[in-house]
Amino acid sequence: MEEDKDNDHKESPGDGGESELGGSGGGDGADAGTGTGTSNGRVKGPWSPEEDAVLSGLVTKFGARNWSLIARGIPGRSGKSCRLRWWNQLDPCLKRKPFTGKKSQIFTFICAFPLVVLVGI
Repeated sequence: MEEDKDNDHKESPGDGGESELGGSGGGDGADAGTGTGTSNGRVKGPWSPEEDAVLSGLVTKFGARNWSLIARGIPGRSGKSCRLRWWNQLDPCLKRKPFTGKKSQIFTFICAFPLVVLVGI
């Protein structure tokens, strides 16, 4: 029984051993910068149309509030990711129209002279 206690140490992903997910814990960068891959079971990268449809259905069912509950229905996506996807891309209340002429002029002016606007000169 004493031998079992001495060998009780398990390698962590940081010390070169294999992680629980089966990959090398060294972070060799194979997926770095590509926007795909997984980290701790999380999906990285663009949303698929299927995920968008599931998210829309879950928001219809549960409302746009309990994002952790909604995320349980989409494997690999966090509550924060679901919330951002909904509010910034999928919400039917979003108005995606180009700026009007007047708004475009105001925006261009503010961007051209940011210090003047901030200081109020």
